[in-house]
Amino acid sequence: MIFNDYVFSNRITVPKEVCKRLRIGQKKNGYTFADAAKKLLVESKERPNDPISKNGLEANMQLLEDAQEEIKQKMEAEQAVEQFNSLPPEQQVAIMNQEGERAQDAVAQE
Repeated sequence: MIFNDYVFSNRITVPKEVCKRLRIGQKKNGYTFADAAKKLLVESKERPNDPISKNGLEANMQLLEDAQEEIKQKMEAEQAVEQFNSLPPEQQVAIMNQEGERAQDAVAQE
C-alpha cells in the first residue's frame, strides 16, 4: 500500500496501542501496516472534500508511518545484534576495537 510516496508494509503488524490511537479496532491476527492504511483510506473516502477529514487522514497516516519506521529500526537493530553474536569472538573484538577508534576520532575532531 502506497500513500504519498511511502510504502506501508504488508509483512509487519501494527502494535495494538497504535491501532487504539488510530481507532481502527482489532483483528484476531492484527493488522499489517498496509491493511491499517487501507482502512484509514476507506474511512476518509466517505467525505473526500471535507478538509477536516483530509487533515485527520494526513495526521493518521503520518502516525502510522512513524510507527512503522520505529518498528523497522528496532528490527534492524535486533538483526545487527544477532549477526554480531554469530561472529567468532576474535571478529567481535576486532569490530569493537574499530568502533572504539571511530569514537575516539569523532571526539578528537570536536
